[in-house]
Parts: sequence; C-alpha cells; structure tokens
Amino acid sequence: MFSIKFRSFKLFDLRTSGLYWRERGPTESTEFSFSRFLTPYLANYEGWAMFVDCDFLYTTDIKELTELIDDNSEIGSVPFIWNFLVGHNKVDENDPSTQPKAIHYTTGGPWFEMWKNCEFADLWLSEMEAYKKETKQV
Repeated sequence: MFSIKFRSFKLFDLRTSGLYWRERGPTESTEFSFSRFLTPYLANYEGWAMFVDCDFLYTTDIKELTELIDDNSEIGSVPFIWNFLVGHNKVDENDPSTQPKAIHYTTGGPWFEMWKNCEFADLWLSEMEAYKKETKQV
C-alpha cells in the first residue's frame, strides 16, 4: 500500500482561523460534508489537491490517478477501479483490469463490528496495524 504524507487540517484549526463556521446539519453524514470544499483553498489553488474520505484505501500510488485524469481530462471517464465500491463492484480474477486501485468502503468498513469480514477487510486491517506500528500506537 502507499501512504500519502500531507498537511493535515483539522476542523478545529479551520474554525479557529475563521475559515469554517458551519454547524453540522441533520442530513449531513459527517462533519466534513462541507469542509471538503475548502481543499483547493487550503492548497492555495496550486497544483493538485484532493480530499479523500476516511473510508478509502489506496492500493497503488495515487499519482497514477492524477496522470489518468490529465490524460482523459474528464473525471467521469476514470475507471471504476479508482472508486471501487465494496459490496457493489466485483473483481474478475481473470481480468487484472478489475483489481481495485482505490477501495471505497461506502456502506461500512472493518472498523465496524458488522463489517469486520467485508471484502478487502484484510487489507484495511493490515494497513491499520502498519500505521499503528509506524506511529508507535501498538
């Protein structure tokens, strides 16, 4: 798996700086429903900036995605393997082009008891353990 080193902004920091003040509404699934739109601003509108929900796991270098988007110039033309929906999309073992590059646990992931055995749970759990070791949280 590939890790991305990035500058992390917490909502607390955004609120303290006056950049974000909206309260979470009853129809918003997370408090990031609107703060995600600050991503280009936080990158000073330069180069690539990408907001990724916490329920994604990348299995390859995300640079491949930026190159693919540059080549196609239309986000809708990006193959489903870059937003592989667990429980919806299927891997064809005989077709390597169906192997996910970005696994999206949209309905729940292995961090929830009822999803601990979902597709690709082993990959997510392995990454979590590696992260804990790297940050000495074991």
